[in-house]
Order: sequence, then C-alpha cells, then structure tokens
Amino acid sequence: MNKKVEIVLDWLQVIIISLTIAIVIENFVFSFATVKGESMFPTLSTKDRLLIIKIPYICERFNRGDLVIFNPPNSLERDEMFIKRVVAEENDHFLIEDGVL
Repeated sequence: MNKKVEIVLDWLQVIIISLTIAIVIENFVFSFATVKGESMFPTLSTKDRLLIIKIPYICERFNRGDLVIFNPPNSLERDEMFIKRVVAEENDHFLIEDGVL
C-alpha cells in the first residue's frame, strides 16, 4: 500500500476513535451547560458555566442543599435541563403556602 494512503488511513482511524470517545463522554460521563435565568441567584447567575457529572449517585443519597440537574418531564427540547436545590430529605415535612416554601 502507498505510504501516503497508510498515513491518511492512520489519521482517519485516530479521528474516528477520538470522535467516538468524545461522544461517549459527552452522553454518559460529563457535559457542560450554561445557566439561563436567575432562579438560583446568588448561587448561580445567568451565563455561568457548569460542568455536569452524569455518573449517577449509586452509594450516596442526596442531601439538603445539594444541587440536582435533570431533564424536565414532558420537555420538547432534548437539551433543556433544570437545576434545583434539594430542600427536604426523606421523612422531612414542609409547607408550601402561596407558592412559598
């Protein structure tokens, strides 16, 4: 085989493997997001950049004050995510009155 063809095929293989790894990491390990809105102010502000770790909690549970990022139910946008703070733990009781916790 021609030396130039071998070099091109080697580079093509490196590019395909790199893209595959990048896609797997983006979909299953971590990704980045930009905050839109002020609902989490002062913790997060509009245009803040977030590193989202997608590996699920297996051994630990969520604690009061943790931030949780999730895809909202019935969302038409695949990339839309919500970020919320955990305000209660198992067996906690709370009252929401006039939309205020």
